[in-house]
Amino acid sequence: MKYILLLFLLSNFGFSQISESAVYFFNRDENKYGKSLRCEYISYYNDSIPFYKKIDLKFENGKANVKFKLDSSLIFSLNFGPKVLAFILEPNIALKIEGEEDLDVKGSISNKHGIRYLSNEYYFQKPFDLGKTLLQYTSSDKMIYFFEYELDKQIRKPLNQLLKAKKIDSVYHRELVKILEISWVSSMLWNIEIKKANKNQSQFLKYLFQTYDPFDKKYNNVPGSIRLIQIRRKALLISNNIMEGGRYDVGLWPERDNVFNFVPIYLQPMIAYEQMISYHDDKKYDYDYTKFIWENFQKLHPQHPGLPKLRKIFSELESANKK
Repeated sequence: MKYILLLFLLSNFGFSQISESAVYFFNRDENKYGKSLRCEYISYYNDSIPFYKKIDLKFENGKANVKFKLDSSLIFSLNFGPKVLAFILEPNIALKIEGEEDLDVKGSISNKHGIRYLSNEYYFQKPFDLGKTLLQYTSSDKMIYFFEYELDKQIRKPLNQLLKAKKIDSVYHRELVKILEISWVSSMLWNIEIKKANKNQSQFLKYLFQTYDPFDKKYNNVPGSIRLIQIRRKALLISNNIMEGGRYDVGLWPERDNVFNFVPIYLQPMIAYEQMISYHDDKKYDYDYTKFIWENFQKLHPQHPGLPKLRKIFSELESANKK
């Protein structure tokens, strides 16, 4: 069964012209795909501390919806089993998603070509393959040239052509570039082990993490898993003295996650929140580890909007530990 993504102005659904956007799901095969779907988007605590808010949509008769009040674009990702698709949701726009599998974009909205590009190119094999080729170069200058040449060829030029042809607007172009460039950095580095990097590889890594810095707030909208991988990699570079950086030990991390003390303070609660959620989802129960993070997290961030979800997770873990 195909799922079809249709975009309409909210006025077509009978809504007033306010900055409200929505995602509608239709004709989900609940017997095959289940009655829930994990959705994720960036939110902020105290207006400056990002965290990835997760919604588990519950379907009834194959239908579900979620609505947002927006004053700017928002990255919204959906987990379809092993496949993750990310879309840029804009004010006063509704997405209609029907079915499950192949993507077909229809409608008159100007950014439909960008949505097609993002969904088709977001998680793809190309940068992984190029990452293997990258290892053949023996100088950091050649590695940097190869990386930038391929990023320009595969990402920037195609997106610039879409912008020039007015198939996407400037806001959409900006968000696409940010998502895809950090995704490419992440994928092309998959075969380089930081702790075993040679001198040239270390110079190349320094260049990438200075140029495409995952600590930079401009990447706050990038979907969670990609950015978090890059944040950890940069922290490893700093902790191994390959890059300069500070240590910010606020008492949140147990010894085994000491590397996260090399991450700026404003990003640490986001990582802790993601760690607890992902460990719970993956059934990687470690009572002492989770207890340590949970107890320190709630002391450091007593007003964090994610506390009710984390409290439920720890309560489940505590009950299981008593059995």
